[in-house]
Amino acid sequence: VSSVSKKKSTGKITITSRRNCKIVAFLVDCGNATEVLAQIDLISEAHYNKQKITVQSILSTHKHHDHTAGNVPLQRQLESIKLIVGGAVEKVPGCNFEAKNRDQIPLPKDGANRMEDCIQIEAVATPGHTRGSITYVLRPLVATDGLAYLFTG
Repeated sequence: VSSVSKKKSTGKITITSRRNCKIVAFLVDCGNATEVLAQIDLISEAHYNKQKITVQSILSTHKHHDHTAGNVPLQRQLESIKLIVGGAVEKVPGCNFEAKNRDQIPLPKDGANRMEDCIQIEAVATPGHTRGSITYVLRPLVATDGLAYLFTG
């Protein structure tokens, strides 16, 4: 399996082999557990030589069924999922971390493979579609000229 390290001076990301580390992941919105499991398998096959991907958390953008119906069923199928994040003012199924505006989201890790070494994710309250909608802002910790990725539903 691999670990990711960063070099701030060059902004390059290096992937090195780590025998005792799992490939860890989070996912954003889980409307259907069966479909998510199928996609995880496809990603594993296409990008990780069929190595197991260990999903440790689900980030829910809002409470609607098409974004959250798979939270609890997926957690039942994947014992590795310990964190289900949802907006603090919503009733997201399975939620055990109620994110408020500007909260930093705990990230997956296994041994030396720690996402927090490479990225950070901030919850930003974006009420509109629902009263408790959350946008997740993923910021790489390497030199990216301020580049960020937004996950919203």
